[in-house]
Amino acid sequence: MKVKMTHHLDTSWFEDDDWRSYPPPGEVLETNATHAADLCRQGYAVPVAEERAAEKRGTGSKPG
Repeated sequence: MKVKMTHHLDTSWFEDDDWRSYPPPGEVLETNATHAADLCRQGYAVPVAEERAAEKRGTGSKPG
């Protein structure tokens, strides 16, 4: 799951057999759903819409 960081976190977390650092505010982090939900609930990140949702909406232009 993707979230956009809203705060700086000077810590790391363990996922997929590796220690990872948080990206700076404004950048996207891809992590498991539980971790992403925890970050959002605590106010450190906001959800990022999945790319498929944008593809379904299209660009608004008609093929010509």
